[in-house]
Amino acid sequence: MKNKLTITVSDLSGTKHYEVHQAVKKFIIYFLVFIFFIVGGSFYLINFLMNEVETIEKKKELIAKEELKLREEKRLLQNEIAQKTEEFENIRDKVEDIEELIGLKPSQSGTLDTRLDLLKISSNERKVIVNSLPHGYPVKGAHITSGFGWRIHPIFHTKKFHHGLDFGGKIGLPIRVPADGIVISAGFNRGGYGYVVKVAHNFGFETIYAHLTKNIPVKVGDFVKKGDIIGHLGNTGRSTGAHLHYEVRFLDRILNPINFVRWNIINFDEIFKKEDRVPWHSLVKAINHQRDLFLQSQQKAEQQKGKTSRQKRRSSHQGRK
Repeated sequence: MKNKLTITVSDLSGTKHYEVHQAVKKFIIYFLVFIFFIVGGSFYLINFLMNEVETIEKKKELIAKEELKLREEKRLLQNEIAQKTEEFENIRDKVEDIEELIGLKPSQSGTLDTRLDLLKISSNERKVIVNSLPHGYPVKGAHITSGFGWRIHPIFHTKKFHHGLDFGGKIGLPIRVPADGIVISAGFNRGGYGYVVKVAHNFGFETIYAHLTKNIPVKVGDFVKKGDIIGHLGNTGRSTGAHLHYEVRFLDRILNPINFVRWNIINFDEIFKKEDRVPWHSLVKAINHQRDLFLQSQQKAEQQKGKTSRQKRRSSHQGRK
């Protein structure tokens, strides 16, 4: 009886006795303990995994919030950098103006005699000068929507200096370069200009065309002639509507584009009165000097051509003798 377990069950019918071997008893106990641990372990594991999943979801939410926060901070930082850059350029322009006023730097507009000399330029010289520099409208079928100078920025709603002219029009209008030059920048600009093209012209002048469409037909290093299409009016970058932002610069000095947009042979003298940030007297001398060198080279070529022709005729004449 040592190795047996007696189980007594009593009911209305009477009492019954069941004998179970001791080994079976141990098996049942171990099996129940095993089932208990399996169930308990499974419950614990499921609970642990659910907690881990919840923790991971919370971390993902935190990371997403941090990423969103970083993007916003990056955007604000880019806007601040762009604003500070504009403020720096404005301050630099004001400092240069003050230097001219107090005599620390000679005015680049020249003396009265210099201005009078500019008015004595011949009609042929005037044509050469006008054709050497950016002039005329960069886009047809568009109208000026914002001028050069201080204004309330349409996006930031703060007073900011506008460095160019805005031409509003239909997306896709062709943008034409106003003078011969070479493309020195073409592509997307992260400073808010969107797709932009920058062209370097003769004698230190540059023109900038911003907010273009993505399909830019020129690339860096391309030589372009006056009237060539360098882009199309678009609405890329920081823009509230389809328009072209157009800038004119001289040796990185910001100039008022309206003086060059409306400049031609008829009102040739006006630009010397309105735009005093260019050393016109020196520039005109340089342009005329370049023209003289070109004419001299042409004369030498014609003389050499005539000399060669005479030598051929002389040799032909001697051969007939």
